[in-house]
Amino acid sequence: MRTYCFSLGWHRIVLKGFAILFLAPLSGLAQTPSLVVDPASLDFFHQLPDAGIPEEGPAAKTLTVEASNSAALNFTATASVTTPAGVNWLFVNGGSQTSGTTPGTLTVSVDVIGLAHNNDLPSPPYIGTITISADGVTNSPLTVQVTLRIRGDRRLKVSLDVLQFDATGGEEEMLSQGLTLFTVGFHPGPLLYSTTVITQDGGGWLAVSPATGTAPTEPDGFSISATPGCLGEGSYVGSVAVQDTDNRVFLVQVVLTVTLTAPGIPVLCLNPASLLFTTEVGTDPPIKSFQVQNAGAGDMGWSATVDTDTGGNWLSVSPLNGVAPSTLTVTVSASGLAAGAYTGTVTIAALEGSNAANSPQVLAVSLAVGAPVIGQNGIVNGASFSQEAVNSPGSIVSLFGVNLATGTALATELPLPTELLGTQVLVNEVPAPLFFVSPLQINFQIPPGVSGTSLQAVVVLSGVRGLTATVNVAPEVPGIFTTTQQGTGQGAVLLANSDVIAAPVGSIPGRSTRPAARGEIVSIFCTGLGAVDPAVEAGQPAGGSPPSVTVTTPVVLVGGVPGEVLFSGLAPGFVGLYQVNVRIPEAAPVGDAVSLQIQIGGQSSNTATIAVE
Repeated sequence: MRTYCFSLGWHRIVLKGFAILFLAPLSGLAQTPSLVVDPASLDFFHQLPDAGIPEEGPAAKTLTVEASNSAALNFTATASVTTPAGVNWLFVNGGSQTSGTTPGTLTVSVDVIGLAHNNDLPSPPYIGTITISADGVTNSPLTVQVTLRIRGDRRLKVSLDVLQFDATGGEEEMLSQGLTLFTVGFHPGPLLYSTTVITQDGGGWLAVSPATGTAPTEPDGFSISATPGCLGEGSYVGSVAVQDTDNRVFLVQVVLTVTLTAPGIPVLCLNPASLLFTTEVGTDPPIKSFQVQNAGAGDMGWSATVDTDTGGNWLSVSPLNGVAPSTLTVTVSASGLAAGAYTGTVTIAALEGSNAANSPQVLAVSLAVGAPVIGQNGIVNGASFSQEAVNSPGSIVSLFGVNLATGTALATELPLPTELLGTQVLVNEVPAPLFFVSPLQINFQIPPGVSGTSLQAVVVLSGVRGLTATVNVAPEVPGIFTTTQQGTGQGAVLLANSDVIAAPVGSIPGRSTRPAARGEIVSIFCTGLGAVDPAVEAGQPAGGSPPSVTVTTPVVLVGGVPGEVLFSGLAPGFVGLYQVNVRIPEAAPVGDAVSLQIQIGGQSSNTATIAVE
């Protein structure tokens, strides 16, 4: 059986399921002309100014109208609005209808004034059509869809603009207040923010978390905290400046009032509150010091005692008594100790006659002798390297410290090993899967399924245990991998089903690159998106049939505009690596470095960039 199909003057023959395309126009047949309009659709975008009242709309755009056989055809073009009904915002050649002859051009314009003043109108996009009609053509009438998007003036706002903290002198405990960041404006939407902390006395008692992110946040998803520490009685003033990407600032004023439990009494304070010593086997570390301070009133005498948990009498302090303020030296005698981790304390007690409010106070002392040491806040998201030092189960993390391994090694098999070059990482005493070890850095996976708000991690090197560190945990802590491997700059983002990076052409030597188009699908590679279904065991690669999908679907912001998430789960064949497939929104801004961020479970990822055209 032979079937003939005629389309646009080309001849296709289908024979027994096989198609043969003859790239020659049919001859001897009379052709009915058709209308050809370019472009096939039009998009307008308008950003409202700060006042919320636009003075003029976006620039007009041009349509070309031609006949397929180059004939001169008379046509009419009519502008009509689908949404919102009854508001005439779309015009062709300055009116609602016009006429012309092919080949010809049409000027299409929009009026946003009425739209901007009526808050009862539906949110953009607004939809209209240009209908083009002509007699004696195959495709009359032909419609061109027109889309108008209006982005209102979005501003950050914080649920409170003044915070008051009340503390008792000598308290080391952090006081915290949860707030909510949200956006306001004609069409409020997501907005990136950063923060700056300022205190009038220059002290470090004021902090904010998270320091960067995206508004709006979950209720109480943004917190400001004050730590009285060694502050004396009185009021202390600071502020947190929350700044959006348009450099507009919302200021939160913070007042910390410190009082004493009774007037005129001393308040015992240690600065710092802990000391860490590191040394090799057979040698003593340098001497360190700390201060005994009186944050209250009156005179305060004090006495010091030392204690060690293991290793005998390796810890001493001098002097053993005095009157605050005083500087004390701490000496460690480690030359006779075996390799390992040791802990001790120095207890400072105010003399009974001083009536101090908070005596005694304890200085924690840690000693690593030829043992691994994890740095302060040294366990971070392996993609973002966030200084927040919070991680999630199942994620890839990086651990920084000293004396972590005898050399450099990379895992070469799956499932991942739990020991490389004699190095292990124990998480709640369970060996964690290792990607990479070196003397200063380890990359590993936090085992999935662990619960709680904190975990205990320790590095073991050739059987020698290091000092234990606390890992703060949240169900989801997203981080986007970047090509800089520093958590900033160009994201590890591929155009769907390709190895092409969504970056400016030629920007990454040795890799195929091009910007992503609006409406195109890209794959974002990240970690920390939390639980998946079906679950995957620690160190095991994710399967692909069925894929392990995240229990919570993230929000992906491209230039602050939410994109359509088509898939979120573990990347098949990889350990702890997540993949999010998202469609670039039509309203996304264009450029070589458009911001990219993931939000999930009230947490925001680092801000990476991609190229969009």
